[in-house]
Amino acid sequence: GYLGNGKPLTSNAITVNTSGNSGEVIYMASTSSQYVVPYDFTLKQQGAPIKLQYPPNSMVMSQDGTTIYFGSPQGLMTMTTSGNTVSAANQAIPGTVLAVSPDGSTVVVTDPTRQTVSLVASGAVTTSYGNLVGTSAAWSPDSQTVYITTATNTTNNTNTLLTYSSFNNWQVTTTHTLYTDVAVTVPHIAAYFPA
Repeated sequence: GYLGNGKPLTSNAITVNTSGNSGEVIYMASTSSQYVVPYDFTLKQQGAPIKLQYPPNSMVMSQDGTTIYFGSPQGLMTMTTSGNTVSAANQAIPGTVLAVSPDGSTVVVTDPTRQTVSLVASGAVTTSYGNLVGTSAAWSPDSQTVYITTATNTTNNTNTLLTYSSFNNWQVTTTHTLYTDVAVTVPHIAAYFPA
């Protein structure tokens, strides 16, 4: 409560067990710096800073924790967490990283300058959609479908959702509402877009 005069509310403790592994290292980066700093919770100490080629504008880790993707206007940068090694920026793929597929094979990158949303696999663009800028993305658990929210298209003042499926290619849905985020259910029944 205000000024410490409130009464705490407590409940019976509950235990939640989840599948998967918990991380032991957190990686921290800033849009104002070229350095990534790991912090190891088991050793309770900060690791040596890791230098990127450019300051990142985004940072997304693969679900298995082995790779971190950094977006920048100059190119896509990749870091493997096993040795904290950074690859040279792929200058053919500038932009912001939105999401990594659950199987770690495909990255969603949007380029606000070129106004494209692209899927990147093995360091190359496999498919791209033009005249839109992505704002968020979420993959289905099987890595077959990705849902992408976009900024308002200034050319025709429309709001658009993109869906890419390995079965149906790109699907475009015009909406009356500008959606800025997306979440996918597990198991994959639907995608949800908050208004």
